Amino acid sequence: MIYTTHILFALLMMLSLSFYLHFPFSAESLLVVILGSLAPDLDHPSSYINKKGWRLFSLSALTTHRGWTHSLIGAGALTFAFFLIARSSPFAPFYSLFFFGYVSHLLIDSLNPSGVAWLWPKKKRYSLNFVKTGSLGEILFQLVLVGLILIFACHYYHFDYYNLLE
Repeated sequence: MIYTTHILFALLMMLSLSFYLHFPFSAESLLVVILGSLAPDLDHPSSYINKKGWRLFSLSALTTHRGWTHSLIGAGALTFAFFLIARSSPFAPFYSLFFFGYVSHLLIDSLNPSGVAWLWPKKKRYSLNFVKTGSLGEILFQLVLVGLILIFACHYYHFDYYNLLE
């Protein structure tokens, strides 16, 4: 999936956490969830996160795309690395949200025909073969995500959208 799909899904998941579990929604928490949602693609030299100044953290020379970084081991390892880097900053309490964003990336990539090796080093990839990266299907999926985000945002902020129809 392309980076915008990962960001939209992470935003939807963050709104869901906030709405259903009353998790605090803030700019900081959203930033960390989005960073986590892009982190698995540090293994791809042409990924958005690598092209936008994060080359210092690039893992593309150390692994192949959708290798260990696209697994639960990768989620744990990079969340731990995030915690170590952020532990003396205001972002330290949000390490669980980094993990949440990371796993959202893996969930969305599981919709792709290439799938995800959730249990790496086991080679088996799990895929629902639902949406191909960059396809019209992905664009339509993004539109659905935007619609769901708007619905959750209206509920979260108690927007009375029913009165707009009167």
